[in-house]
Amino acid sequence: MPVIHTATHLGYHPVFGSPTGKIATWYGVPNCFIKNIDGQWKYTSEINMPDSLSLYSQLGATPPPETWVMPTDDCNQLFDWDTGYINPSLVPFQMRRDLP
Repeated sequence: MPVIHTATHLGYHPVFGSPTGKIATWYGVPNCFIKNIDGQWKYTSEINMPDSLSLYSQLGATPPPETWVMPTDDCNQLFDWDTGYINPSLVPFQMRRDLP
């Protein structure tokens, strides 16, 4: 289910800088996870994969350096079938939140 994002750069942003008034359009692909709960398929979560490079280039910003690499040398399951949650071992340490 592709998505088209459109925004106007109207306010200061620490990465994109002072407002430019530029209109940016970029695509994304949400990865939606569903689970069969009590015989009914239910939407459990979503991870959006936007084309960030397109956004950076349209606003004239330099993309940040790559800080992590998604593991591709094994076949770890992306999300848990029972809970619908993403496999915590695949979440980059910079993005992890300590949950109680």
